[in-house]
Amino acid sequence: GYALLRKRDKTSKRPVAEYAHAITTFLGDQPVPRIKQWARLLLPNGQIARSAWKENLKPIEQTRTSRNVKLQFNGQMQFAEVQYFTRLPIIEDDDENAWRFIDIALVQLYSPPDATLLQLSSHTLPPARISMRL
Repeated sequence: GYALLRKRDKTSKRPVAEYAHAITTFLGDQPVPRIKQWARLLLPNGQIARSAWKENLKPIEQTRTSRNVKLQFNGQMQFAEVQYFTRLPIIEDDDENAWRFIDIALVQLYSPPDATLLQLSSHTLPPARISMRL
């Protein structure tokens, strides 16, 4: 299965505005909890997905591209950069005493690729820019 891997925040904190909004959208009516950011995620195939949260602190020659992911969003395949991973408490079936935890990735979507450049590269290079959309 999946497993969160360290580095991790030492203390829980409130997410910053744009991330808090994304978490609120995900959770619905539940209040935004204090969270800890996690840097890496172990995938079921043994690979490790990384996040921009810690990778952006490294010199450019030491950063890894495994923080870039391909995902299904609104019925379309899209590319995104993982900002960080976190664990959220979820209330089960409107019972305030029944909780479970879910691990999520907060991602920032890339713009759709430039169609002309994509075609010229025989669909091997999807040139795009990071968008402001989480």
